[in-house]
Amino acid sequence: MMDVLAQGVGLVVATPLERAAGILPLAEQYAVQMIPLPPSVEELGLAVLGVLASLRRQRVWQARIDQLQQRLNNRILIERAKGILVERLGIPEKEAYQRLRLQSRRQRRPIRDIAQCLLDAQSLFSLEMNGLVEPSHHLGQSLVDQPSEGT
Repeated sequence: MMDVLAQGVGLVVATPLERAAGILPLAEQYAVQMIPLPPSVEELGLAVLGVLASLRRQRVWQARIDQLQQRLNNRILIERAKGILVERLGIPEKEAYQRLRLQSRRQRRPIRDIAQCLLDAQSLFSLEMNGLVEPSHHLGQSLVDQPSEGT
């Protein structure tokens, strides 16, 4: 039953008062309305309207929760990107944010996307820097410094 209620289905329960306490936990968490036995048509109609209102309210709150979670995730990405800029460039946090914001405006992309690109690029450098992957060759090493095959 809880699986069905969790999917956004409402429930009207006709119950005697002495059994209402057993249904109360469901009514506190899901769109459940209780009506007395025997139910009248008017009581049933009002209970159905109450369930519909509860379902709408749940959808609104879930949308708000999702929006806030997305904002938090974006903020975390931006903070991580700022940390990379601060570490790599030795600049203050405020300047790191200004750089991200400026790049966002120049590219007409959300700052979250710019931060994600920076994090993706950082992971390319981090593997080699952390010794997780052997470099294929030393790009900065000149041909003169490389040992010849004959020596």
